[in-house]
Amino acid sequence: RFVRVPALWNPLVRLHGQLFYTEEVLAENGKLEDRDAFRSAVFLELHRRGNRLASESAIQEVFERFGVDAADFKSTWGSFEVAQKMRVAEDLARRYGLASVPLVVVNGKYKTSGAEAGSYPRLLEVIDELVAREETLR
Repeated sequence: RFVRVPALWNPLVRLHGQLFYTEEVLAENGKLEDRDAFRSAVFLELHRRGNRLASESAIQEVFERFGVDAADFKSTWGSFEVAQKMRVAEDLARRYGLASVPLVVVNGKYKTSGAEAGSYPRLLEVIDELVAREETLR
């Protein structure tokens, strides 16, 4: 099972983490239909259009382009569920000593990154090796 967890180490990426979990909850509740298109739109806003999505209102505009009404956005953005997901992400970051991204943790035991593995292609090999190791321990 692969679980994405956003980094939350400064105010801007915390905002993006809240965007991530708001998207997750809205999609799970059927309020956001095309997650892949939404994620592509967020990527384009950040990396092609130079929109840093540095405010709740800027983030809300992207959700509204994908059919999420203001009331659904606001109630989800400020929800206990999103706040709890943020707390879990913060706890995981502390436990695993998150200092850079991407960081990959396999079965709660092994952590690695592109820098530790030497390259991103090698990182994928290391992940496969660690998963195989854990499967043999079952």
